[in-house]
Amino acid sequence: RTRDAGERAAAREVVRVFAILFDDYHVDRQPAITIPMRDALVHFVDSLGPADVVALMDPLTSLSDLQFSRSRASLEATIKTWEGRQGQIFPIKSVARIRAQVSLSALEALVTYLGGLKEGRKTVIFVSQGPYIGAMSDLNQDVERVIRAANRGNVTINTMDPRGLGLTPFGGGDVPYRLAHETGGRAIVNTNNLAGGLEDVVADASAYYLLGYTPARDFNDGKFHRIDVKVDRRGLRVVARRGYWA
Repeated sequence: RTRDAGERAAAREVVRVFAILFDDYHVDRQPAITIPMRDALVHFVDSLGPADVVALMDPLTSLSDLQFSRSRASLEATIKTWEGRQGQIFPIKSVARIRAQVSLSALEALVTYLGGLKEGRKTVIFVSQGPYIGAMSDLNQDVERVIRAANRGNVTINTMDPRGLGLTPFGGGDVPYRLAHETGGRAIVNTNNLAGGLEDVVADASAYYLLGYTPARDFNDGKFHRIDVKVDRRGLRVVARRGYWA
């Protein structure tokens, strides 16, 4: 019922922690997109267990206003008000860059905050059609900072493009896959089954291994080192971080 109580609940290792960042800057305001997106997220919230906690935010939400909740009615009421505003104001490059920076900064702040709650896994769902990195190569550094912060804090980022199957792919090119795959998450992209993708996210948060790894070398070279996690049982798909920054 209070922010402090929500933080104390989220810090317990037996509690699953979820945060949904609705990137309204990069979601089209169309019923064909908005309605399925809301329905999938409401179904996701409704499917969670009684001990799970969820925080909702948008790119302009201050961390001081972020609050974890178990109230399904309150969470669902907020989700049902979400509408995208991509293309509003002026669709010029400078505005696109600023909005992309704001969205990625909000995501970085969120994963950093979640990383400080506890050691166990925390799950973020980044609902967005972008941001549009494309020619804005300078934003790649922002993406890398998000990934580093998430991996340091054991935060899994799952990206969800609310557009349906066959529509324009996620605007950031490989960004959704990088955010998801390099943090051990899932990219729910180019599909009409958004709810099914979110069910996989819940399953991933329900049973997982937290492995420690110490490299043989005794210095940090500042480079990214790839790690492949494999199992010897056939028919399994491994979802894990792709490596680490030294």
